Amino acid sequence: DLMILLALLTWEEKGNVRGFLYPRFLLLYGGIRFLLEFLRNTTKDWMGFSHAQWFSAAAILIGVVGEIVYRKQKKNR
Repeated sequence: DLMILLALLTWEEKGNVRGFLYPRFLLLYGGIRFLLEFLRNTTKDWMGFSHAQWFSAAAILIGVVGEIVYRKQKKNR
């Protein structure tokens, strides 16, 4: 979490990131959480993934969509 915070603060310092940090947070957190779940001894349900991995995959997907929307808005400005 600390590394994610430092990355987000670094991007914020660069400026012009309005609407960009939350999708990037979802990408980073979802990706790290997805990978860390392989190290945990949790029940693997559907397709060999745990519930937390599926929620992490959803967070990644939402982050990707947010990133695309942000970039399109920024391009149109």
